[in-house]
Order: sequence, then C-alpha cells, then structure tokens
Amino acid sequence: MHRLLLLGLDSVSPRPLPRVSTLRAVELAASQLGPLIDPQASSEERDRRIERLTKGPPEFIEARLDQPKPRR
Repeated sequence: MHRLLLLGLDSVSPRPLPRVSTLRAVELAASQLGPLIDPQASSEERDRRIERLTKGPPEFIEARLDQPKPRR
C-alpha cells in the first residue's frame, strides 16, 4: 500500500498541449463542421454554431474539469 501511495505521488501529470496544437485542432474541427451547418444561416449564426460545437454549450463550460476556467 505504501509503495502505491509513493508511486501515485511521484507520477507526473501529462504535459498540456502546446497552444499551436490546440488552435490547429479547433481550425480542423471548424473546417469539418462548416459544410454540415445550414448554408442559409448568416455568417454570425454559423460562427456561433461552430463555436458552440467546438467549445460545448455555455451551460457546461463552467463544469468542465479538463479545461481552464475562461477569463472574464
């Protein structure tokens, strides 16, 4: 038991992804979602829908544990 505790304390948390990789992933997701969104929607509405699909609904953003809290 003692060894397991020490092993858990010694483990290193995974490195966060570089900002460039994160931005690239969002760009790729947006490019794949673009054709799926209603072409009749305004550009503002399309952007809002893409953001909602990539970041998640605003109701759940605060509850996400794997993301830093958004700056206000």
